[in-house]
Amino acid sequence: MSNTVPSGWSVHELGDLAHRIEGGGTPSRTEASFWNGDIPWATVKDLRAVSLRSTEEHITELGLKNSSSKLIPANTIIIATRMAVGKAVFFDRDVAINQDLKAFCPKSGTNWRFLLQWYLAQSEKVENLATGSTVKGIRLDELKLLPIDLPPLSEQQKIAAILSSVDDVIEKTRAQIDKLKDLKTGMMQELLTKGIGSGGVPHTEFKDSPVGRIPAAWHDSTLKELCTVITKGTTPTTYGNNYTETGINFIKVECISRDGVLDSSKFSFIDEQTHQKLSRSRLEEGDILITIAGATVGKLAIVRREHLPANTNQALAVARTDESKVLRDFVYYWLQSAFIKNSISNIQTVGAQPNLSLSQIGNFLIALPELKEQQKIVCSLSGVDDLTALKRKKLVAAELTKKALMQDLLTGKVRVKVDQKESAVA
Repeated sequence: MSNTVPSGWSVHELGDLAHRIEGGGTPSRTEASFWNGDIPWATVKDLRAVSLRSTEEHITELGLKNSSSKLIPANTIIIATRMAVGKAVFFDRDVAINQDLKAFCPKSGTNWRFLLQWYLAQSEKVENLATGSTVKGIRLDELKLLPIDLPPLSEQQKIAAILSSVDDVIEKTRAQIDKLKDLKTGMMQELLTKGIGSGGVPHTEFKDSPVGRIPAAWHDSTLKELCTVITKGTTPTTYGNNYTETGINFIKVECISRDGVLDSSKFSFIDEQTHQKLSRSRLEEGDILITIAGATVGKLAIVRREHLPANTNQALAVARTDESKVLRDFVYYWLQSAFIKNSISNIQTVGAQPNLSLSQIGNFLIALPELKEQQKIVCSLSGVDDLTALKRKKLVAAELTKKALMQDLLTGKVRVKVDQKESAVA
């Protein structure tokens, strides 16, 4: 809430703007007749965007009757009060919700799209209100007390329309990225098992191998046979050294995004003396980083020139390929393949946390075509990656635009103009 209320705006508490806030409940999971029906069943895991397009689960009429949930009308604000606190969506269809969600039904004279955007802008504040040692949750009585500066209805509608138009761009871009990811998955399955062939002629002869059925001209090899180095790092504190405010980049697991990009904003730093002491794990351009400990075992990234000088710790393996034997990018794509993912699932050690050893990494099997065919496969897959990267830049730009607009429009810092026609509709 701003210190000065914009002219024409009024001050409220969030609870004053709802004529009803109700939650859901979960029917028995053991009763088969309650599930796989026609009624969308929303849970926290469905809250991926502002607009809820579908739900992972559906229940039957009987299931709905045997829960404390009700059918929530289309275009009602759905907020998370447990686990994903601060998230909110709407669904353009009637939907039932479980006990972790609440339906916020605005009073007449209040635009639900505006309230949804306002609530999303308060996500950090809402998260800070959440309590709980294992599962974070927020009490409704605290939520209702959130202060809100409310513009006239016509202005609410205009602001909501502007922000929703940016949401449309964001959702369409995400959908395009998802399609590209699916395309890449299909291409990898095809190219890494059937290849491209030579001279435009596809392979016609195939053979069984330890990695599955592959072209007869290919052979299999282990990762260690294709690398000059396979190692891992050490935490600086092991040698009595500490992290520094600036200095040599120190890359940890959390620096690797889910898309295999190194996020420099998450780098830690060490001094030059520590960097020299940790000589085994000093990184070079082109090194492949592989997560070998934690919940994201198998996550990958490539070290680029702009990341250097850099070092890493024991949760990341470093694979440095021998370019006379194999193309680094071919190995990088092969390590993303279904074969390697299955291998990791079969061999990872489960203790306090999943992990892989360097010997297990080195024993990964790779199906190898000749270098020219490797290059063709890499070219095809990198083309999809390049297009995906462009879409991701567009997504980031749209998300930053949305954030700036929310800051300006939802506080009245920048006022929107409402013409007479829009005011009459309101």
